Amino acid sequence: MSSLPIPPDVYFSDFAFDLKCYSVIRNGITVCQYSGLDNTEGRKSYVHFQLPCDIKVGDSLECNGDCFLVTKVDFDTFDGQKALLKAFIINKI
Repeated sequence: MSSLPIPPDVYFSDFAFDLKCYSVIRNGITVCQYSGLDNTEGRKSYVHFQLPCDIKVGDSLECNGDCFLVTKVDFDTFDGQKALLKAFIINKI
């Protein structure tokens, strides 16, 4: 977990040109869609999503024909409160 220097809505608006639409697949069914920002931490890939969002370990994320498996969920904070969900991902084969 890390702390953001700016509010999450400002962070997302500053990087709006990099937002991608992700479909969340759970048990083979698309349950929702969210805009997310790709990022890396210590050579591990993750996608930042604004809260609230419904993403869990084991979900699949589909974006532009690519499919990823969520392996870990963590949060970044702003002003001591959970602000962004970090969905750590690996490519699905």
